[in-house]
Amino acid sequence: MAALAVSGMVGGRPARGELVSYWAMDEGSGTAVSNGVAGGPGGTLINTDASNWVAGHDGTGYAVYFNDGDKEYANFSTNATLDAIGGLDGSNNPTPFSTSAWVKTDASGGWFRTLAAKFGGTPMWGLGWMNTNRLGFVVRGSGIDRKPQSPTSGWGLDDQWHLLHGVRGAGKISFYGDGQLLAETSDVTGTGNASNTSNFMLATHNTSQFAEQTIDDVAIWDEDLTPYAIDMMRKRGISPTVATAATNAILADNPVAYWRLEETGVAGANLAADFSGNGHTGTYQNEVARGNSRALMYDVDNRVATFDGSNDYIGINESIDDADFIGADGSYSIELWFNADDRHQGDLLGFTAAGTNNHAILLETESDGRLRFLHRAPAGGGGGTDIYTDAGANPYDVDQWHHLVAVKDGDLDEMRLYLDGDLAGTASNATTIDFDLDLGIGRLGKSYSGRYFNGMIDEISLYNWAFNESDVLSHMSAAVPEPSTFALATLGLLGMAVLTLRRRRGPR
Repeated sequence: MAALAVSGMVGGRPARGELVSYWAMDEGSGTAVSNGVAGGPGGTLINTDASNWVAGHDGTGYAVYFNDGDKEYANFSTNATLDAIGGLDGSNNPTPFSTSAWVKTDASGGWFRTLAAKFGGTPMWGLGWMNTNRLGFVVRGSGIDRKPQSPTSGWGLDDQWHLLHGVRGAGKISFYGDGQLLAETSDVTGTGNASNTSNFMLATHNTSQFAEQTIDDVAIWDEDLTPYAIDMMRKRGISPTVATAATNAILADNPVAYWRLEETGVAGANLAADFSGNGHTGTYQNEVARGNSRALMYDVDNRVATFDGSNDYIGINESIDDADFIGADGSYSIELWFNADDRHQGDLLGFTAAGTNNHAILLETESDGRLRFLHRAPAGGGGGTDIYTDAGANPYDVDQWHHLVAVKDGDLDEMRLYLDGDLAGTASNATTIDFDLDLGIGRLGKSYSGRYFNGMIDEISLYNWAFNESDVLSHMSAAVPEPSTFALATLGLLGMAVLTLRRRRGPR
């Protein structure tokens, strides 16, 4: 299977926008910079000469070096499309957008030194220095600056190439560095309309402030790129021209939330991105180990999170709305991969009613080799319906990757639990979760300590519809890890055939 699939969908949702400007900076001579998007404005290099053209970020093509002492910068002018970026829709809600650039600098900067920005005083938006030694992304509407920035002083200021993204969407304003979510802040109402008619510029704002820097591959989209697309731009080197179409088999089935746990543990950065693009960001707690490799068929550079069984967990920052996660008929599906260090009672996922420790859903390992799926509505400290796998017929083996899917089928009033593609248990249940949920990964709940999981977890996704067997097999076959850690014989051609022939599913 190809490492990256491309379709007309972004994260299983209809593409809401597109690339609107892209300056590859590959001319290599002169002072004109062309726009790779038809109708987009070109740029002019100011106060530069032939020496400003240097090698590009990937060792091919070109980039432009700007010397602050000589007041060198680039002016890309503007057009109606760029003027509308950062504006409001018909309901007065902020419209999504993204911008990115490859940057190499060791300048200390200061508020506000521009990397790439559409600066008009108020309003404005752009990538640059938020404070001395702090790179970030700023959006200013009605005089309120929302400016997520690097988590530690000096990040990215090492005279090495770094890929920076600024994203506005899903109620957040976010800053990504080298494919990872480094910081985000809520897009409060007062941020408002950031659209403006100022020129888009590199290395200066208002031709009055400058910082030494080298810039390459500058892009602007009128949509909020998913964390998956951003990760693939850095990790797999995909171009801005195809980033909006970056997807995989999981995203194509429209997850409500999708935590790939790709983070590597950048100093000071503890956010776990929601790769669905729906903004369900989590926070790593107590030094969860990050960055360990586990190849997937669609992502050979995949990473996992490792939990120590003592106090490690991830808390999802905001409650998950039941109207999003629970289908109209009461259905939902939960999917993940896990690898336990030993047989123990440990919670993979613990859902509680928002603001309480009353459980609604549990997925956990047991010390005798069984797995448990609890559905409880109303939420509480007891009751509900459990599925336990058979310790003999359906055990989980330690030090091996397992694919787990829990399904609540509201149409059939049935619960189902699948382990490694096999139906491991069923139960009848006609109740429906009709309340918001808090989620803790790796323990009993977001605010409920205990039953800490000891091992690795990967590729957690939530859906508001009920998986059937073919859906389970197709997802498992699309993300099977390296053969040395999973028995592929029973999966083989059957799983791949199902993947090829299956119908696309989505919210109902």
